[in-house]
Amino acid sequence: MKKIYRLIIVLLIAFSIYLYIVFSPRDYALSYQMDDCQVSERYDRKLKYYEFIIRYQERDYPVIITDKYTNKRQIVNDIARLEEEDNICLSILINNKVFPVCYQNDQLIDFRHLDVAFKDQYQDLITEYSSKVIDTYENLKIYNYLNKSYYIWNYKGYNYLNKDNKKMINIIKEDEYNNALAYQINQFLITPNYDQKFFFKEYFVLNTRNQELSSFLLDKEISYSSYYLGDYDNTIYLLDKKAKTQYAVNVKKSEIKIVGTESKEGLYYNQGWSHVSINKMINEEHFFIKEQVYHYQTIDGKLYSIIKDYKTLVSNGPIKDIILINCEQIYYLIDSVLYYYSPLTGEVKIMENIEWSFNHLNKIFVFD
Repeated sequence: MKKIYRLIIVLLIAFSIYLYIVFSPRDYALSYQMDDCQVSERYDRKLKYYEFIIRYQERDYPVIITDKYTNKRQIVNDIARLEEEDNICLSILINNKVFPVCYQNDQLIDFRHLDVAFKDQYQDLITEYSSKVIDTYENLKIYNYLNKSYYIWNYKGYNYLNKDNKKMINIIKEDEYNNALAYQINQFLITPNYDQKFFFKEYFVLNTRNQELSSFLLDKEISYSSYYLGDYDNTIYLLDKKAKTQYAVNVKKSEIKIVGTESKEGLYYNQGWSHVSINKMINEEHFFIKEQVYHYQTIDGKLYSIIKDYKTLVSNGPIKDIILINCEQIYYLIDSVLYYYSPLTGEVKIMENIEWSFNHLNKIFVFD
């Protein structure tokens, strides 16, 4: 009887190992033919996304999706073509979802920007969002909330608003127009105590999950001639140009420590850590570059999504400033209007503030 139990246990272990090997995500790349199209299919296990490049009539049609991994291969189900004068689209069916990829003349373009008659072919894939004012608060006109919460700097604190709540969160006593040293990380929004002149020794911390405002004192004086390189692993990296010192700020632990000085190279992250001289980071501002699935770029005031070397026009702009990039979502200013774009929604008008026409340094922060 014991031998039978041992055999069963061995078989269960072997079967579990088999399932793990078969169904665990793994990198792969392959090519195959579908009608007149050549398909390149690739999965990135680290970043958890599929990339497809469809080759048709000497043009490449790129698609990225973040669907759950499957051990199946050749997961493109169908490719339909739609052609009319200067517009050519491939409707690529993957896991029973349609992904239109379109050229207008020689330019890849989000299908929602196609000519109206041609765009109507994809009406079932287009969600209509409000282009009318649905709400107001202070000097803000709101068109869509998209189930997000927004924090708008108003010189003494933040106007907080979402579809259920709107209020003022006071932080400082004196007006401060340039809020360049506020920063959002995870659920926290940190802001220097601008009432402290020339240098600050205190951060205000707003927990956006419960709206609690706290603060922590620094054992260093930070000049306003500083900038953030970025964040990594819950830590924010800041360079004080005047003091020629790089700091690591941990908001959860309410602590700050020196990680670089004029005599000790600072830390820089570009898909991996390296050391860079403080003087070099002062003369040429460095910003962390993380591995990510979605990339966006502004060129001549227009906004493009980037897949490899392929640029797809998603907004005609002119883009004044990029506010936030969060995975596939991007927020940006055009004149006095805040817009949102994702491959799922297209370009959506969020809110308007006439003051953004001449001053967009009163920062905008967006939280889920």
